Amino acid sequence: MPAIVKELNPRGLASENTVTCLLPGIRRLHVLMKLKPDTRSETADVWWSLSAWATLRDAPDGFGRVSLAPSALPVAPLGAAVMHIATVFWPAEPPAEAISVSFVTRPDQPQGRPTVWVVGDTTDHDFVGLFRAPFGFPQVPARIVDPFPVELDGLAIQQLQILDRLPPIGPARPPRNNGRG
Repeated sequence: MPAIVKELNPRGLASENTVTCLLPGIRRLHVLMKLKPDTRSETADVWWSLSAWATLRDAPDGFGRVSLAPSALPVAPLGAAVMHIATVFWPAEPPAEAISVSFVTRPDQPQGRPTVWVVGDTTDHDFVGLFRAPFGFPQVPARIVDPFPVELDGLAIQQLQILDRLPPIGPARPPRNNGRG
């Protein structure tokens, strides 16, 4: 199984922050990320976006590079120094000779240079696309949507708050940028 380790440049171009795993018949690519502390020796809460594509073997003109959905997968700030953040899946046909992943973030984030490690393999599976880890686990229960049912009493509302089933109040908060911009 080929593995590639690359240090990312948060202020670099997407082409500088692309990792390509060359493996004839590649079917899967695991993506791990290791944080480095920023200049203040703190871990920055940085949001990354990943894009992935396959380079096909013996493809007709115009079909040599195929992007995988979603075209930009947001990855939340890491909760540990090293984490498995995503997996890229490609079907058996048409055969791929490489899978690439590009990493993009806002250039105004104070941070060190994280390192990514990608590991490719040719194991059979039934998936296709770019999936954020964890993949395949049940989702949290859906929240109650607006309009809020007015016939609920205070005890029922309190129970819904405990279960985290109430809609968010106001617009969602954007990701933190550590007080800059």
